[in-house]
Amino acid sequence: MTEAKTQHVPWTTLTQEGHLSRMLLLCFGVWLYAADSTLVATVMPVAVEDIGGIPYLSWTYSLYQLGSVVTGAIAGLMVLRTGIAQAQILAGVIYVLGCALSGYAPDMPTMIVGRLLQGMGGGGLVSIAFIGASTLFPKKLWVRIIAVISGVWGVSSLCGPLIGGYFIV
Repeated sequence: MTEAKTQHVPWTTLTQEGHLSRMLLLCFGVWLYAADSTLVATVMPVAVEDIGGIPYLSWTYSLYQLGSVVTGAIAGLMVLRTGIAQAQILAGVIYVLGCALSGYAPDMPTMIVGRLLQGMGGGGLVSIAFIGASTLFPKKLWVRIIAVISGVWGVSSLCGPLIGGYFIV
């Protein structure tokens, strides 16, 4: 067995050679999904109560996660068929449609469909971020990119409930 040589890659490399804009775009999708998951978990009981849907509250969470898992699983195929940029745009559009539908939902069925679309779009954005980490960046940067994406997930997961709590107080 031979020992693999490790090469030190400074963090500043992420801001050079056009990497910064790609990294920020991937991280933005992850931030949207993670913040949405935790922010909405805080706000949803109050929002659903306004439209009389407390008995169906669990459906908003369940279908969000279901949509996320399904789209996350097929994101690789989406990227192969359309390219990473088109796949990310499609996931973003689905996410925005879900947000608009949920935000303006007059009743629970509309809210549930909106949450399903949000989950589908968000799951696509997260999966595409990890696909992008390995396809848009040289191999020497993969560890750094994954670390940044994971850090964004952690920070937005912490901030989501705080922001959600602000809305319901």
